[in-house]
Amino acid sequence: MNKKDPNKPLVSVILPVYKSEAHLDECLESISAQTYKNIEIVAVVDYLGDNCLKILRKHKTIDKRLRIYKNVQRYGLARTLNRGVRLSRGEYLAFMDSNGVASAQRISKQIKFLSENKKAAVVGSQTVLISKNGKKTSQSQYPLSHEDIYKGLLSGETFKFESALIDKTRLPNDIFKFNKNRLYP
Repeated sequence: MNKKDPNKPLVSVILPVYKSEAHLDECLESISAQTYKNIEIVAVVDYLGDNCLKILRKHKTIDKRLRIYKNVQRYGLARTLNRGVRLSRGEYLAFMDSNGVASAQRISKQIKFLSENKKAAVVGSQTVLISKNGKKTSQSQYPLSHEDIYKGLLSGETFKFESALIDKTRLPNDIFKFNKNRLYP
C-alpha cells in the first residue's frame, strides 16, 4: 500500500466498472502506481454478472485507498459517474475507464498543470488506443490550445472525460453532473 501525503490535496479517482474483468487488474494497478500518492479510488460497479467485484475486493486488500460500491441494478454510465462524484471526498476529481491504463505520472502532471495555470479548472490528455494483445493501434489528436478546446467543448471532441482531472474549487457544484439522456454522457 502507498502512503498518502497529507500536505497535498486529495484526488478522488472515479472508476465506473462495467464488464471489464479482462483489464480491471491492470487498470487498478496503474491507479495504485500513481506517483501522486494522496488519492482515493471510488469504484462503482454497474454490472454484477462477472468477476469485477471479486477483482476489486482483492485489490482492496492491497490498496486501502480503494472504496467499492455496487449499484443494485444496471443504471448506466451517467448515473454511475454521478454516484461516484457524490461519494468522492477529494478537492480534485480524476476520471478513469475501467478498461484503461494510466501512465504513472498522469495525476502528478495534471495537478502540476492546474497549480501552474490558475485560470484552468480542468485538464485532459491525449489517449493511446491499444489492441487486446497490447499493441498500440492509434493515438488521439485532441486540440491543444485553449481556443481550439473551447470551440469543441459542446461536441465533446476536445478530450475523453476518462482522462480528465477537475479542480472542484474552480467550478460551481452543479456542473458535476453527467447527462443520463445521452449515449455518451
